[in-house]
Amino acid sequence: MTDTIEVEVDGVVEGGPTGRTPAWGFPAAIALVSVLALVVIVRAVAPGLRSGPTPAGGPAPSPPEVSVTAPADARVVAAREALAAWGRFATTGDLSVVDGWVAPDGPQYRKFTEEARAGAAGDQTTHVVTVSDATVLSDDGHEAVVALMAHWTQASQSADDFTWDVVLRFDITGRWIVWTVRDRPPGGETQ
Repeated sequence: MTDTIEVEVDGVVEGGPTGRTPAWGFPAAIALVSVLALVVIVRAVAPGLRSGPTPAGGPAPSPPEVSVTAPADARVVAAREALAAWGRFATTGDLSVVDGWVAPDGPQYRKFTEEARAGAAGDQTTHVVTVSDATVLSDDGHEAVVALMAHWTQASQSADDFTWDVVLRFDITGRWIVWTVRDRPPGGETQ
């Protein structure tokens, strides 16, 4: 009886036949990992499949609840973010906080510049602007109007509500930015 001693050095078997790794090893490992991944995905996506059979006469299990959230309208998001930046500008007086949200060549930015020069902005009290009831009134692909209610809260003072039309322009970076903000009359007609 002859015994063969095999020694493996750096992944190479010395003194033994070549090709010791079974040909089915790697494909079997891939198949096993794939099956396990599929089981995890199915259990995560379809939790209703986990429940067993319903008892006789019992109610059938209800399907899992699915929540679908519509993507936020880019024009409404731009108006909301610009007004939040306006609140930060009112707090700090720093025009850079409205950069990217307000068109630098537009009338609203000119008003901000005048307020900053006059010292009317930057009172260091926190101004918070929240938006509700936002509706896109018009959009021609270059300019859009968003009607909204702006709730302006200033630290240690009563809150103010404003009904505004926010006029947005589509800029060269592919984003909506505020051109101007105007009061919306009580009847809701655009000025």
